[in-house]
Amino acid sequence: MKRILLSLLLVLPLAAAPKIKDATLEAGNKARKTAAGLIQQGKVDEAVAHLQANLPRRAGANDDALDLSQSLVQIALGFMNRQQLQLARKTAEEAMIQAEPLLKKSSPGDASIASLYLNLGLLCEDVFYDLSAAQNYYQAVATARPGDEQAKKRLQHVQDKKNNQVRNQKAGRS
Repeated sequence: MKRILLSLLLVLPLAAAPKIKDATLEAGNKARKTAAGLIQQGKVDEAVAHLQANLPRRAGANDDALDLSQSLVQIALGFMNRQQLQLARKTAEEAMIQAEPLLKKSSPGDASIASLYLNLGLLCEDVFYDLSAAQNYYQAVATARPGDEQAKKRLQHVQDKKNNQVRNQKAGRS
């Protein structure tokens, strides 16, 4: 009997874990969807406040600011994918504003911060068309985390785009 009870005590938390994770994921998705709707209505400040109030909380000191910034990146890229360029730009600008204090006090060597750097680089590349800024974000991660393959690939991708721009400019002058 003790063995069965002990087994149940060990298995029950494991069975509940996916449900908790699913509920957390669902809550985050719902908060981002509502925030995206607010941004579409021109209510960026309300969208930020909604995300701050409704994103699931995690334990780390920087997690709330990180989750807010990453959520804004996701929303901006969603707008970009739907060809809603003005909304993508407005949301990306807010993501940059919200991320700035976190970037000043954190290192791209930390995995979660590295992910933010890569995502901000993606915004610079695909929303703002600022390849130099994108390259700076990717380079910061590549320098702090030399084994980061994603940073290396994105850095190479930006360099290829820059090289193509130069070639196209030279071809246009000929």
